[in-house]
Amino acid sequence: TETAYRAWLQYVEKTVEHFTGRVGYYEIWNEPEGGWTWRPAPDPAEYARFCIETAQAISKADRTARIITGSHYQDSMEFFDAEFSRGTVDVSDAVSYHSYQYDERMSMQRVRALRGLLTYYGSNAEIIQGESGSQSRSDGCGALRGGAWTPLRQAKQCVRHAIADLIIDVEFTSYF
Repeated sequence: TETAYRAWLQYVEKTVEHFTGRVGYYEIWNEPEGGWTWRPAPDPAEYARFCIETAQAISKADRTARIITGSHYQDSMEFFDAEFSRGTVDVSDAVSYHSYQYDERMSMQRVRALRGLLTYYGSNAEIIQGESGSQSRSDGCGALRGGAWTPLRQAKQCVRHAIADLIIDVEFTSYF
C-alpha cells in the first residue's frame, strides 16, 4: 500500500541516520527480478521507482552514503536495462550482480555486458559482485546444488572467482 511504502521510506531514513558514520554503503533490495523477493511479480518499473525514492531517503539522511542498486542473479541484461532506462543509474554509485557460476569466464562476460550497458546510459557506477560461492559438500543446497563439491573444490572456486573479479576490475567481491 502507499501507506506501507511511505513507512518504508521513513524507516530507511531513520536507519541511515542511526548508522551514519558507521555504514557507508547501502544496497537496495536483493534479487528484485525473482518472484520470491518481489511480489506480486517482478516489475522493473516498480523497482526503479523504489530504488530512486529509497536512494533519496538514504541521501537525505547521509549525503556521503554510497548507493548500490541491482543485486540481480540473472545473466540476462534485460532487467538491468529496463531499470536503467527508468533512472536507477542516476542514483547509483554502484551496481551489484550475483555470480553463481561453475565457470568464472561466464561471470567475466556478464561484467563486460553490464559495463557496456552502464556506458550506454552514461553512468560511471562501479560494479560490485554482491554474492557468489558454492557448497562445500555434494549434498548442500543453494544456487550450485547438485555439484560434486568438496572443501577443496570450493576453495579453488573461491580463488578463481576472486582472480577473475580482479582481472575485470570489479570494485569489490562477496563470497559465501
